[in-house]
Amino acid sequence: MLLLPDKEIDLGQFTLQRTDVDDYLEATSDCSTIYANLSIIPPLALVAHTLKEILERLALPPGTLHATQEVKCIKVVNVGTKIRGTLSLSRPLQRGDWQFVPAVFILRGTNDEIMLTGKTTVIVPLAGTTND
Repeated sequence: MLLLPDKEIDLGQFTLQRTDVDDYLEATSDCSTIYANLSIIPPLALVAHTLKEILERLALPPGTLHATQEVKCIKVVNVGTKIRGTLSLSRPLQRGDWQFVPAVFILRGTNDEIMLTGKTTVIVPLAGTTND
């Protein structure tokens, strides 16, 4: 897939429910009761869902590595809140047989307020560089 810089990609709208949060907490062995007590979503649960959407939309080739992740939590997100995500790709950098692709994502709530932002970088092997 050709990755185009400065192109905004719609990641769609999603809503995480109590069962989604419980599944995330179980998968990460997080025993904290604060999320259930306050009916809020762990920020990294939002990031995990967003990364899944990013990977599905970019259809990256085998051998791609997730290299870095930065997250900035702006607001607490309540369970059941409708979230809409967008992704912007930056100009890829080539180093040897690899292409480093930085991307910035923004998650917004129902009133278009920014709830969370993040930057992720994937390292994509150039054609013919994997051992498929």
